[in-house]
Amino acid sequence: MVVVAGEIRTRLVEYGKFKIVIMDAPCDENSHMYVRELKQLGVTDVVRTCEPTYSPELFEREGIEVHEMTFPDGAAPPEELIQKWNGLICQRYRPKDPADTGVVAVHCVAGLGRAPIMAAVALIEMTAMDPMDAVEKIRERQKGAINARQLKFLQSYKPMTKPGAMGPCNCAVM
Repeated sequence: MVVVAGEIRTRLVEYGKFKIVIMDAPCDENSHMYVRELKQLGVTDVVRTCEPTYSPELFEREGIEVHEMTFPDGAAPPEELIQKWNGLICQRYRPKDPADTGVVAVHCVAGLGRAPIMAAVALIEMTAMDPMDAVEKIRERQKGAINARQLKFLQSYKPMTKPGAMGPCNCAVM
């Protein structure tokens, strides 16, 4: 599903019960439209992978936590950022306390590189999906997503969570 409401674009990626939202970067002028759309999708957290283009205050006032996880455009995310991302993903999709369950939205500038690669990592971690299947699933929603360098990163990505873990995430020792 691609939702275009005014000047906003969100792409909901679903696999079984797992769902994640890839979106373009909000700006202060359209943040209220994003907040409304994200709340309808059950989003609890927004991850910003690019330079700030909006104030997080409106999102946070509405109960959507904004997380900063920036990395260079066109690049694969660094290891420490992947660990931070996986911590958030585990917290929302496999929480110790069911009250902490949520849906994560991730954005970069245009939703083509940084946001899709992070969504692919989440699909791999939470659903044990093959990396190429995760890329295909994302490209069904966002044509042209994930460049060659990012694809190479995903092809060699080793999940940090134990396969089939149904409870809280158990990270593998690296």
